[in-house]
Amino acid sequence: MLFRSLQAAGPQPAAFGETWLALQQADPIGAFPEAEVEAALGEAALARYRTVLERQWREAKAADSARSRRRDHFNLPLAVLERLHLRQLEVQGDVDGMLAVHRQDLAEPYAWHCITTLLEAHGREREAFANAERACKTFPDDTRLQDDLLRCYERDGWVEEALALHRRRFEKQPGLERYHAALKAGVAAGREAGAWRDELLGVLVKAEAAALAARRRYGRQPWLREPEGDGPDVSLRV
Repeated sequence: MLFRSLQAAGPQPAAFGETWLALQQADPIGAFPEAEVEAALGEAALARYRTVLERQWREAKAADSARSRRRDHFNLPLAVLERLHLRQLEVQGDVDGMLAVHRQDLAEPYAWHCITTLLEAHGREREAFANAERACKTFPDDTRLQDDLLRCYERDGWVEEALALHRRRFEKQPGLERYHAALKAGVAAGREAGAWRDELLGVLVKAEAAALAARRRYGRQPWLREPEGDGPDVSLRV
């Protein structure tokens, strides 16, 4: 309805840009057809909208940074403003502007991920690679950042580095998906498939032995599903 009304009315005065921003803030789920509405606003209203949006985002960002940040802290009004601001930067093709927004939150792993994927999406692969490496050094246990770095390694042919990271991930948290990923990385790096498979199974044998030793040391925990009897533990391999 709003879109049809704007189409019928034609370009709006500049002040309507602020009205459009207020409507979006009252509807944080983004139910309005944003692209269609903005196409019908006219240049004056759209320019005012972008100016006020950026100013409000900067003010909200500064106020949020001044607060003591908790791990569970989430500022919905700021998140809405940031989403809208990033969208306008994207529409205008301002990649560096989008990067600057994300780089204000480098204390959060997600910001590093956004920077890497944004650089990749715009063909800036060397910068994406460098960012992915820095991200993993800053947050070495973040799996999403590891995925970004693996993608860069595998794209650019860094097969040994990819193999080492796949193995570390498999050792830290064994699982079927990581096992197959490590197998594939080993083949890409020129490892003999049978020997490499045995090496990965050896990782599981050590983990099983450690788990069995812990059970014998501390006793069986009744709330856990654990193998019965005193024989060898083969649960990970199974």
